[in-house]
Amino acid sequence: MKYKKEYLYPLLIAVLSFVSIIIGIILDIFWIRDAWFLFIVMSFILAIVAFIYSIFLLIKYISQKNRFMKNYIANILAILLAGFVLYGFISEVVLYRIINESVSKQRCGTHLSGLGKSIMIYSNDNKYLYPDPNSWCDLLILFADAGTRIFLCDQSNAIVGESSYAMNINLKGKTLEQVDLNTVVLFETIYGKDPNGRNVNVSSRYSYKVLKEKGEDVGFFGENHERSKVYKNRWNQAGGPGMLTAENHKDKGANILFADGSVRWIPKEDFNNLNWGQETTEPNIE
Repeated sequence: MKYKKEYLYPLLIAVLSFVSIIIGIILDIFWIRDAWFLFIVMSFILAIVAFIYSIFLLIKYISQKNRFMKNYIANILAILLAGFVLYGFISEVVLYRIINESVSKQRCGTHLSGLGKSIMIYSNDNKYLYPDPNSWCDLLILFADAGTRIFLCDQSNAIVGESSYAMNINLKGKTLEQVDLNTVVLFETIYGKDPNGRNVNVSSRYSYKVLKEKGEDVGFFGENHERSKVYKNRWNQAGGPGMLTAENHKDKGANILFADGSVRWIPKEDFNNLNWGQETTEPNIE
């Protein structure tokens, strides 16, 4: 039996392949890691099928001297679309990396912006003082309703109960009015990572203990928070320019929260031009 719409089948499969990879990227962006891999693999398989099938039909039409241009056009489009998806995999999933990197960088900035708002809430309730840089993560959770995921930059490999950001140590004891609006407040860092691995339970965090004693929900510290391991010093980080890193974004730059509440992407070559308020001290070490 001859299928009248046979020329459309490869194109349909190629479209499904492209849609699958887009769904996979979206699932990864929203941290639905259990399903994204399935869609990525399915996209790859469909792309191979569409590519081979369309070439087979194209050769068939040419050998039969088929005069219908729609047959050729549909199969050429299928080859191009499937080839584009396959090229993405061959080039280490170029499309995925570009989109995910861009979204991750934007989301990292969004998290910093949210932390900036939490700092404002805390300051308004505490005589306009900045939170103590040596306990700022705990203070924002306890007194500004900050969630634990807001402390994470996707590309830093930090997990719940850790922080991808550090606070400018020079803000200790300062009020909002005492700080120049162009001063660094929070910045990206990898400080606190221990070569010996994650060595303390997330339940050892001060804010966790306080909430637990009050009988409040500590679920945002993770599903297995009693047993989850974290880096001891990757929390409440505070310091100066020596702790600032561009490693989270392929050494290109970093997101930084400034005293005026803005979050800006700063290229690595401009790090030396940042305003830290005064001479900085060494990072805090617990």
